[in-house]
Amino acid sequence: ALAQSISLENAVDIFVKNNHDIQIFRKEALKTRADLITANEHPNPTLQTSYEFLDINHRLSDTARGSNAQATVMLSHPFETAGKLKKRVDLATKNISLSDFNLEDSIRRQLLILLDAYYTVLLDQTNLSNADNFAMDIFTQYVRQLKRKYNIK
Repeated sequence: ALAQSISLENAVDIFVKNNHDIQIFRKEALKTRADLITANEHPNPTLQTSYEFLDINHRLSDTARGSNAQATVMLSHPFETAGKLKKRVDLATKNISLSDFNLEDSIRRQLLILLDAYYTVLLDQTNLSNADNFAMDIFTQYVRQLKRKYNIK
């Protein structure tokens, strides 16, 4: 496949949309926004249940189970000290700012890499063109010298 020309603006748009590093930081920024929603909520209570039956003397033919069964139900709800919710929300908000900064920094770093590659290609193209022109000039001079040497017009 032959190379196609692309403007720098189009290259930047495509690069920013498809760069995996930038996509990771975008998802991290979305995650921190979801964490803020969670931080605004009070903790949920937890319900635990268990059932145990211990009968060491039980034989397979016995039908009576006795009273060695124990069922446990436990409901717990954490108490939050004063200001804990606000501190959690403040931390989540600061994490959003940090993730936004990391996203912008990642975009900046990746764009620098792209621009470096873009201008390296332009420089290489210019050097190649100059080399072609220089080689043609040398060849032309050589042909002129040969014509003079052998009196060819």
